Amino acid sequence: MTSNCIGSVDLSCLEVCPVDCIYAIGESEGEPLMVVIDPTECISCSKCVPECPVEAIMMDSVVPEELKPWIEINAMHSERGDLDGPAEDRAHEHQDIADAAQAVLDREKAA
Repeated sequence: MTSNCIGSVDLSCLEVCPVDCIYAIGESEGEPLMVVIDPTECISCSKCVPECPVEAIMMDSVVPEELKPWIEINAMHSERGDLDGPAEDRAHEHQDIADAAQAVLDREKAA
């Protein structure tokens, strides 16, 4: 998941994931700020790729150099453990990851 996802969350990728490795995190105006893919759970089936209307999902092997930091941001999720429970609880538990994503986005805009 890359910066295109921030603020443009279309959750259809969650619906097609056969292993439930995509998680909504953060919050902006009552909606998830973005989604992340847990690389430890993902089976690389690519079913989510065509579902993303903002082209934020791509396989690690084709991520352009300028978007490589997003691989680490997604991996930060797996370091936190499972996000069971209501979606609104999950969003708040991982706000720091969403904050990291926003910081990367801010740096990209400033560059």
